Amino acid sequence: MDTERIQTLLSELHRELSDADTLPEAVAAEARTVISDLQESLPADGGHHGVVERLEEVAAGFEAEHPTLASAARQIASALGRMGI
Repeated sequence: MDTERIQTLLSELHRELSDADTLPEAVAAEARTVISDLQESLPADGGHHGVVERLEEVAAGFEAEHPTLASAARQIASALGRMGI
């Protein structure tokens, strides 16, 4: 999966996050931070340390009430893993 596809998935995740009315603000804030970190660091080499792990933690927090968000977050984490990030 290329960087452009990951950017698209991140945008979709951000949109889903905006639509999630019942998501606790602390979880939403952490998710926004992870998305922002990924969007800023994808074009450059390096700078990804810990972001995938944080994204997976955020996905776990979404699982029960927001399975669509959890799925999107896991797709991005998986794609980044396949890229060696």
